[in-house]
Amino acid sequence: MVFGNTTFNESDVYDYDYNISMGYLPLKELLPVTMVYGITLLFGLVGNVLVIVSVARFKKMQNVTNIFLLSLATADLLLVVVCIPVKCVAFFSYTWDFGEVLCKLVNYLQNISIICSVMNLTGLSLERYYAIIHPMKAKCVCTMTLAKKTVIAIWVFGFILALPTLVVQSHKQVGNRQIAYWCVLNQEDTTYRMMHGIYMFLVILVIPFSLMSFAYASICRRLWLMRYNRTDATNYMG
Repeated sequence: MVFGNTTFNESDVYDYDYNISMGYLPLKELLPVTMVYGITLLFGLVGNVLVIVSVARFKKMQNVTNIFLLSLATADLLLVVVCIPVKCVAFFSYTWDFGEVLCKLVNYLQNISIICSVMNLTGLSLERYYAIIHPMKAKCVCTMTLAKKTVIAIWVFGFILALPTLVVQSHKQVGNRQIAYWCVLNQEDTTYRMMHGIYMFLVILVIPFSLMSFAYASICRRLWLMRYNRTDATNYMG
């Protein structure tokens, strides 16, 4: 059983027998996975919908921080609604039954959700950085208008940055007796697949981690200095 971004050996393509696979259901492996997916789907739907409704409905909840949280909840909801059900069904099918279009589209939407989530967290950390390190400048920079424009830009870049997924994702025909299909990364071009892996590593980990590390390290340093100076002032007055 292979789906999503899983890779496989060339020998697996020719030795794969769909009938034998369908005759064997490893319930000890499938049932726990199904329960985890079901719980994730339930809590993901309820939690993210509550966040979206709360921020969208109540004006008191509409501030710069919550705009990023609203966008983050939307990205998570996209992943929960589109990807989790399809991935769960794929565990039981032993073949990709949804066709080439959904093979590419589901993984594309999954990467959009991941990229947008990471970018929203990065934006949130930078907003906190300005609010704490540069409180006077934050009044001009961290505005609702700019926050909304930033969120729109995040989603636009998310759709653009995830485009390579449509190229690298492959709908592969397998089986020597019964024809079946796998939705996997393109195995024919190793160099391109490696470049895509490095690209995603930079986009969703290295760059956001660097920016968030800088922001939160600066915040921690400023808070520590404030506490240190306050302690010195108290001791001096005492």
